[in-house]
Amino acid sequence: MRRLLFVLCLTVPTLAFAAPPEDESNVRYKPVTEIDIGEIDVNGAIRKPLGTAVLEKRRSTFNPLLTLRADFEPEMLESVNQVR
Repeated sequence: MRRLLFVLCLTVPTLAFAAPPEDESNVRYKPVTEIDIGEIDVNGAIRKPLGTAVLEKRRSTFNPLLTLRADFEPEMLESVNQVR
C-alpha cells in the first residue's frame, strides 16, 4: 500500500506538467522576406597583400630512435626452454 501511495505521489505531479498548453496561437510567416535598403554607394579600394607567396612547407624527416626487428626466434626459443 505504501509503495502504491509513493508511486502515485511521484506520478501525479508529473502529469500536471504534461498537460498541453491551453492557448496556442497560429503564427504564420511569409515564405520570403525582402529587405529593401535603397541605393547605397560604397567607395573604397580593394586591398590585397603585395608580393606574398604561399610556399608549401617541406615535410620534416626524423631519424628513427627505435629499430624494428623482423625476427624474434631466439627469444621465443628461450621462453619455451624456461617453461619446460
